[in-house]
Amino acid sequence: MNWIPVLIGDPELCRLSLSESGPNGGGDLFILGKNLGKECHVIFRQLANNSPLNVKLEDNHGDAHPLDGANSETLVSWQKEAALEVEFSQQ
Repeated sequence: MNWIPVLIGDPELCRLSLSESGPNGGGDLFILGKNLGKECHVIFRQLANNSPLNVKLEDNHGDAHPLDGANSETLVSWQKEAALEVEFSQQ
C-alpha cells in the first residue's frame, strides 16, 4: 500500500525509513530531518484510485496542500495522523 505523509509546519525531510507499508500496520517509520519539533504533525493519506492528483513527497509538505480546496472525500481513501514519540525529538 502506498501512502503519502503530509507534513504540517516547516520541516525539512532528509530521509524516510519506509516508502510503503502493509495494510495491517504495526511497523515503525523513522523520519530524519530538520525543524521536526514538537509542534509538527505527520498525517498519512492514501489517494483514491480515481484521484487526478499525482502528488510527490517534495510537493507534499507545508501548510498549503494540493488537497486543500478540493473535495478530499473523493480524492483520499483514508487518512490518519501519526502518533509521534516526541521524547526522541531533538531541538
